[in-house]
This record gives sequence, structure tokens and C-alpha cells, in this order.
Amino acid sequence: IGPRFKAGFEHRGLLLQENDFAVRIRFGGTNAVAGPGTVQIPADTKGAKANFLIGNDSRHWQRDLPLFGALRYLGVWPGVELTYKAEEKGLKAEYLVLPQASVGSIQLLFNHDVQIDNDGTLRIKGRSGEFVEDKPFIYQMIRGDRVALMGGFRKCVNGAIGFWVSTYDHNQPLVIDPSI
Repeated sequence: IGPRFKAGFEHRGLLLQENDFAVRIRFGGTNAVAGPGTVQIPADTKGAKANFLIGNDSRHWQRDLPLFGALRYLGVWPGVELTYKAEEKGLKAEYLVLPQASVGSIQLLFNHDVQIDNDGTLRIKGRSGEFVEDKPFIYQMIRGDRVALMGGFRKCVNGAIGFWVSTYDHNQPLVIDPSI
């Protein structure tokens, strides 16, 4: 994503690193099915390629790998799609909760201390730094209009971070849109 900010994507979560500070985020929750059956779909092709020429053995080099601006996860939680997008400031997560799916199934487990500020900001703190995730913008498209909903991060009983949302139409998709 940039020279100082890196993201590594796995089936069961991701690793974020900025300078010396790294945060591992695991997908959790009783309904999480993240694992080998999880589908990762690259999106937003950039038309550029990368080469990883690591080590002295050219058989292990990787060449002409396409670059993408987004990665979609399908099958992490029932009825929820998760997309990570590269942005100028960093990384953006977008959760699409499909009709009849449960917002409560989304749970993120962090390997560092996490706090939710009074303004709804999520802070992941470590000895050598912190990541900040803005309060999510939560909305539904109703008859062509984007309708903002009340909601934000919540701390789950097991220490994971999830989301709460005010009353909404469970027959329509719901978008939860924070920025990291």
C-alpha cells in the first residue's frame, strides 16, 4: 500500500504493519467460517505488475504479478462480504451485510489492546505505535437514496470488536464503511 504501510491478507484474517508496529486481526465469532473455504477475489486491477526477486535462487522468484486495488472476502461470516481497498491514506474496510444476515456475526480479534473512543474511533495500541480506524459510516440504499444509520463499533463479551446498528430494514443490504 506504501513504503511505510503494508498489509498481508490471509484466509482467517490479515496483518497490518506501519514501520515497526504490526497488528494481526483474526476473523472471529461463533458464526465465522473463515478458513480454506473462504474465497478471496482480487478487484480493481491497476494495470501494473510487481516482481519479487528475493534470494539467490531464481526458481523462487515471482515475476509479473498483477497489482490490484482491492480484495474481497466471501464466506467469512454467513451473508457478509468484506472488501479491503487501498486508499491514499491507508486501507479501507467495507462490510456488506446481505438481506437477512446478522451484523452481530462480524467479530474481529486483535493481538493488541483495543479501545473505542467517545467519538466512535477505534484505536489499536501497541508499544511502538497505534492504528486508528474511523467511526464507521453505516448506511442502506433505499429507493436510490443513501440513508445513514446510527451505529458504530462495539466490544463483544469475548473481547472481540464488532458493530452495533440502530433499527434498519433487514430486507435490504447494509453497508458498514470504516477507514483504517
